Amino acid sequence: MKPATAPWSIVAAVALGGSGLLAGAEMVRVSGKVVDTSTGVGIPGAAVMVSGCGRKPAPGERTSLFLTVDESGAFAVEAEKGVSCVFDPTAPEYAKTFDRWVTLWPTGPVSVTLRLPRAAAVSGKVVDAETGEPVSGLPVTALQVWYERGRRATSPERHTGRTDSAGAFQIDSLPPGDCVVELEERRSAAGTYVRTIWPGAGDLEGSQPLGLSPGNTLPLGTLR
Repeated sequence: MKPATAPWSIVAAVALGGSGLLAGAEMVRVSGKVVDTSTGVGIPGAAVMVSGCGRKPAPGERTSLFLTVDESGAFAVEAEKGVSCVFDPTAPEYAKTFDRWVTLWPTGPVSVTLRLPRAAAVSGKVVDAETGEPVSGLPVTALQVWYERGRRATSPERHTGRTDSAGAFQIDSLPPGDCVVELEERRSAAGTYVRTIWPGAGDLEGSQPLGLSPGNTLPLGTLR
C-alpha cells in the first residue's frame, strides 16, 4: 500500500504581520470534516493540526494551529489565498497513516474531507526456537508495508511493543492494511536472537505480509 502523499509535505515560508495574520493578505475560509474511512461518519473526538494558513507563530514555534472538531467532526480555519495549508488529523482509537496528510492551496472558500481508519492491533508470543521457553523483554515492531516499483517497502513510522515475562506482546494503534512484524536483535545470557521479519523467510522480500482489518486485533500465535 503506497501513501497518497509524502509525510514530509513542505509548507511554504510566508512573511507575517504583527497581527498574527499575513500583512495585507487576502484570507479565505477553509472548512473541513474528519470522518471514519469505512463509514463516512464524522469523528467527534478528532483534532486537526494545520500547518501554514497565515497564523503568526510564537518565538520558536512552527506555523501551526491545533484545532478540535465539533460533534459532527467539522472544523474551519482562515487561510491566506493561494498559500499552502497542510492538514493532519488524529483521533482516539483511529490509526495514523501516511495518507492522512492533505495539502491545499486555496484560491477561494473550499471544503476538505479528512479520512481516518479505525486502528488495528496484533498480539502473539515469542519463544526460543530451540528450547521453547518464552523470550521476555524482546522488542517487537509492527511495520506497515506498501509496494513501490514492484518491490516491498515499509513505512518509517514504527509501532513497537515488548514481550512480557511469559513472552506475550500486543501492539495497538496500527493502520489497517499489509503489515509485517520485526523481532529485534537481543543478546542475553541465554543466547543471541538475531533481527528477523515475520512471517516468512526472515527478511522483507521473503516475508508474507499480514492483512490487518480496521478495529480488529490479529492473533499471530507463537513466533519462534
